[in-house]
Amino acid sequence: MQKKNLYLSISLFMIIIISFTGIVYIPSKAIAQTPVNPSSSNETYHFITKWGSKGSGDGEFVNPFGIAVDSSGNVYVADFNDLVQKFDTEGNFITRWGFLGIDDGRFNSPKGIAVDSSGNVYVADYDNYRVQKFDGSGNFITKWGSEGSNDGQFVRPEGIAVDPSGNVYVTDYNHLVQKFDSSGNFLTEWGSEGTDEGEFELPTGVAVDSSGNVYVVDSNNDRIQKFDANGNFINKWGSSGSGNGQFNKPQGITLDSSDKMYVADTGNNRIQVFAPTTINSLTNKDNSENMNSNINTPSSQSPVGITDQV
Repeated sequence: MQKKNLYLSISLFMIIIISFTGIVYIPSKAIAQTPVNPSSSNETYHFITKWGSKGSGDGEFVNPFGIAVDSSGNVYVADFNDLVQKFDTEGNFITRWGFLGIDDGRFNSPKGIAVDSSGNVYVADYDNYRVQKFDGSGNFITKWGSEGSNDGQFVRPEGIAVDPSGNVYVTDYNHLVQKFDSSGNFLTEWGSEGTDEGEFELPTGVAVDSSGNVYVVDSNNDRIQKFDANGNFINKWGSSGSGNGQFNKPQGITLDSSDKMYVADTGNNRIQVFAPTTINSLTNKDNSENMNSNINTPSSQSPVGITDQV
């Protein structure tokens, strides 16, 4: 039985790792060949470790937001303290880079972060209206974007994801998603402000599945929207509320190796899990529910960023 780790960045100046096991999991580089049946899910969750405290030293955080994991299990955290920190899978500090500024390698409130299959790190530099790309050691590679509403410009970039081909998807507070190649060349965009299919009210998290489909957290519309790689609308689900499959200002999203979806339902203080072929909520765990009566499990207080171990 495979064991995988789910990394949560929450508003408590720390990183929490939850381990989960279950019959639906397959090796991380494989692709599920059969649908996941929600009724047959046999998962258990338990706390593994945590790290971080409030501060500006190595391994400390001011407001950790984005989080990503590379193929070796190293963890990258974008902090509102205008830096990125890198840890090993146990939370041991490795390196850090960045501080406040507009020059290459500097940040102004970085939010989303993603890692491609080559270990390159992409950061949504929120208040600098750009994306920056680094190698896994924090060496600057390139950047793109500026303030504005034209192709390749941003109002405020927030979520970021990389597909299996290395294309980069960025959600923007301008109510759209932009797609770039790995060098930052603009490819396409979609979205506008509204509530219809393909429209957004403050898109935040974004994730890509093994087939290249794109999932966007439409935060103020309390829903998830699914598109193909060219931005053609496929499906949507969710509504305002606290029931299964409902949301209250969701933020982060990630997919595991079998394309099961995890959504940080921020306003409801919980994580919701969805099967890749059903759009039915598999499970949701709120602050008051013990995931396993024999296991001590942490609650999630306003979870924001979320990632699965690659």
